[in-house]
Amino acid sequence: MLLFKSLLVLCSATAVMAQRAADADAVVSAAAFVGADTTDFDAQPVDIFKDVRNHATVASTVLVFSAAGANFQPSLQPVKNAASAYVEFLQKATSFPGFGEPVAVFQPLPLNNSVFQFEASIRDIIKNDPDRFLIARGLRDLLPGYIPDSSLETWVLSYILIGKPEGADNVYIKFARVILTLKTNKEHTTIIPEQNAKLEISQVSVNALWVAQHADALVPKLDPIVSVRESINFFASSKVIPSKHMDEALCGRSSSRFRVQGALNGW
Repeated sequence: MLLFKSLLVLCSATAVMAQRAADADAVVSAAAFVGADTTDFDAQPVDIFKDVRNHATVASTVLVFSAAGANFQPSLQPVKNAASAYVEFLQKATSFPGFGEPVAVFQPLPLNNSVFQFEASIRDIIKNDPDRFLIARGLRDLLPGYIPDSSLETWVLSYILIGKPEGADNVYIKFARVILTLKTNKEHTTIIPEQNAKLEISQVSVNALWVAQHADALVPKLDPIVSVRESINFFASSKVIPSKHMDEALCGRSSSRFRVQGALNGW
């Protein structure tokens, strides 16, 4: 009975967070990788899925496939009106059968106008997470310094972390997000008002055995293979990586092929 009640509380919290995220005015996104990417980029696509050493690339491929299918393409879209697509992406990515059940943490995030306090509070809330410094700084870096449209008040800051510890073959993905209110002054400089924002971190792990067993079926469905670097570029809102820092050839190639994959629905 206690377990059942706990599941109900978790489901309720997830639903509330998802609805609030879907109602947001803007989404700012970034992604990163931590650990050692041991992918053999000369391997055949089916071997990317069969060999556990390549599974960081499996994770990035599934993430981009899920996002494109939800029409959530941060590097190609403005931050405004992206919230519903973002929520659909999360639901699709975390339901991939080759990932384990998501483990989620939901916490209030008290804010007091300070960017430094924003980062420190996140670190403190997830103090037992080995990636706490990366996640806290990554979310802090997503805070816009300038908001030209004052109607954008409710924001989602989305930070995706793909991890593959050195010397290990397990791969995990952490979806960290903060839902908060941001204001602007007359110069459109961002102000963080005092509030209780919301912090959520969900984690899934790649089920290496399942992925390897279903490699032959997954390759044609998830084509093209997407490297970790490509996925990081894909999930970077224009605010995060200025266009002058982008590889134009890579972006041009990626945008067309990912749009094609966006036509695929369901798993």
